[in-house]
Amino acid sequence: MMLSTIATTTAENFIQAVKQLKATNQVWSLKFTLAHAKLAYANAIATGFVPDPTDAINHWNLLVQENDSADLIPTLGPYFGPTLPPITDLASLLQAKGMYDPNNSANNPQIQLNPLTDISKTPPTVATLPTVSWQGIIL
Repeated sequence: MMLSTIATTTAENFIQAVKQLKATNQVWSLKFTLAHAKLAYANAIATGFVPDPTDAINHWNLLVQENDSADLIPTLGPYFGPTLPPITDLASLLQAKGMYDPNNSANNPQIQLNPLTDISKTPPTVATLPTVSWQGIIL
């Protein structure tokens, strides 16, 4: 009986550890995807692919200050790269990463993007990476 209980507990602990590892990997993947797109956007600003760099940086930083993911994610849409389907909003990004719950938004990851740079600096730089929190994991 005791060995059966230990084996069951060990198996359950192992399953929980695997689930936690999978969730952590998904959070890292989303964080990397956001950081990559943000760096590509900053590069587009720095190399002149964005028409008015100062306006683009000011607009980005305003959206960050307002924590407006609804407009930030579409801004990054063209910069997510060819390995993902077209990203038009946060829901499509989370769907592409396998992290979207259409029935309960509280189960979806929370993201926090950060300002690009001090406007006086040229070219724009990325001072910090995005923060992603999901299922008790914050990276």
